[in-house]
Amino acid sequence: MLKKLLQHPWAIIITSLVITVVLGFQLRGVEIENNVRIYMPHDSDSYRTMLNTEDTFGSMIGLGVSLETTEKSIVTPENIQIVKNISDRCESIKFIDSVDSLTNIDYIYGENGSLIAGSLLTDSYAGSAEDIKTIKQKIMDWQEMYNRVILTDDGKATQIMLLLSPKDESGNALSEKEQTNALHQVQKICEEEVQGHNLEVRYFGDPVLSDDAHAYMMSDLIVLIPFVVLVVLLSLYFSFHSFAGTVLPLITVLMSTIWATGIMAVLHIKFTIVSSTIPVCLIACGSALCGAG
Repeated sequence: MLKKLLQHPWAIIITSLVITVVLGFQLRGVEIENNVRIYMPHDSDSYRTMLNTEDTFGSMIGLGVSLETTEKSIVTPENIQIVKNISDRCESIKFIDSVDSLTNIDYIYGENGSLIAGSLLTDSYAGSAEDIKTIKQKIMDWQEMYNRVILTDDGKATQIMLLLSPKDESGNALSEKEQTNALHQVQKICEEEVQGHNLEVRYFGDPVLSDDAHAYMMSDLIVLIPFVVLVVLLSLYFSFHSFAGTVLPLITVLMSTIWATGIMAVLHIKFTIVSSTIPVCLIACGSALCGAG
């Protein structure tokens, strides 16, 4: 059977090219997932305990925003208004369950012998010097509660903490794409609100790690694949000093790489930081085998 098949080389070439083109189109559907949770053993007791804890007590997917000033204090009418605008606008973002910040965090105080949970910013807040003095006094009275939670020790930076829903509308775990979409909306809001003000914005949390990992992975692939192709091309040329010995092994390896990644896309096998090395490894190792053969 194999001998009869080898008697029709053009049929083999055309079939291979057709398969390569078909699987090449599938590369547009490659799914990338760098959520930290995919690296956890999903059948472990610890992972199941974490999910049960989220069902009981709420989300554990945190997204933080830090606003820092070069002035003496972040607690100024102008900065408080910026924090309030960011907090109010972020509450309407899809999949964000709660927002805690300087403008809406609870303040516990006593009145008529009872403890009352109010807000650090009262309804009568108008941004006056007296209002700012009152807020600073409240923070001083409850340093254990507010320092290093929403305010740094030096008072120059404040934190906005957002919690994302652990699940989507269908009850499935919130995907990396949904988390990063929420992150990008938060970043857009923050950039709009701090524009023209002397504030430095930083972001942290699981969605930030996933988004950075995605960006680094894509930049590495864009750089490494052409680089390894060039290195392999030069290696084959200096080894065989012929067109056939240089180009044909490389074509074979590139086709096999397209096949492998295309099949991953068809089977919905997601690319991660680890699996992103597959194309580079296939080109490097495959060319060595082709050259040896």
